Amino acid sequence: MAVKLAQVIQPSQDNEASFAGELDGALAVPMPPELEKVQGLNIIDSLDTNPTVHFAEPGEYVVGRYAGTRELNISGRIQKMYDLRTPGGMVSVWGSKILDSRLDQAMRKGMSVNHSVMIQYLGDIDTGKDNAAKNFRVAWK
Repeated sequence: MAVKLAQVIQPSQDNEASFAGELDGALAVPMPPELEKVQGLNIIDSLDTNPTVHFAEPGEYVVGRYAGTRELNISGRIQKMYDLRTPGGMVSVWGSKILDSRLDQAMRKGMSVNHSVMIQYLGDIDTGKDNAAKNFRVAWK
């Protein structure tokens, strides 16, 4: 098993159907006419995303300073994203049941914002269902 840095995917490189890509249709909806001419109106209608880490093979990892956790409501389900400051800039790691659990444990044991964190993909675990669960290791200092 090789131990190597995981690939970072820029939002524009994501070939799979992405949450951000699904918003494109929503932006085609016009503003309500009574709000179109309002001066000083602040509007947020796009998703500000960091490049995301893609773990393809067991042993791949990412290292950075923990910058925080974001919770996104996607189709009625809460999905966590973990932000890390790396030498190459800010990146995000999508949460999963196992990774969320590992990072929750780490935070209960003292990990917090600005700690150095390593997230390593250990491979898939057979769950007996259609989708295998991704297993992770988390280390911090």
